[in-house]
Amino acid sequence: RSTLFPYTTLFRSLFIATYLAQATAVSEATARGAALVVVDPRRAGAAAKADQWLRVRPGTDGALALGLAAVMIAEGRYDRDFIRDWSNGSFLVRADTGRLLTAADLSAVGSSAHQVAWDRAAGRPVAYDPAAAGFIEPIGDPQLDGSVRCMARSGPVTCVPAFETYAALCREYPPERVEAITGVPAAQVVATARLL
Repeated sequence: RSTLFPYTTLFRSLFIATYLAQATAVSEATARGAALVVVDPRRAGAAAKADQWLRVRPGTDGALALGLAAVMIAEGRYDRDFIRDWSNGSFLVRADTGRLLTAADLSAVGSSAHQVAWDRAAGRPVAYDPAAAGFIEPIGDPQLDGSVRCMARSGPVTCVPAFETYAALCREYPPERVEAITGVPAAQVVATARLL
């Protein structure tokens, strides 16, 4: 049984009720076997037909999203290659400033417009040029987790990949905490994350 991409399966019943084209697309997808996850305090519209209805307290959607992601990351239920190759997940975040490390931080001739990733295979930083949509030189294995020490122009600086920063935030929202904040049972948070 297939599922729609998580961002298209998590939506409010109100949206479906007011946007007919989306309601039609969801109906067609579920008829083909897609799972339907609805986040809504009310069991109305699509919520009554959902595989998972997450009855969230109003205003707590963010905690629910972080909790779902926490389970998915902890269980390895995400596309690591996609995050590595098609997102900024490998870009290094400076521990001292919370900002992305740039090539200008590493070298007087480096560009402040070029972010930096750590090549785990080569054990060195590699700059990424957003204008060219690629790394300036070949990169073997962009690091997504852990931390590294880079020699910046100002001295050594500890950095973590952006994905590690996100994963650390998600770890602060285990299913039990999400239940306390949102009212959605911890077991349902886990089951929904696994469904997604």
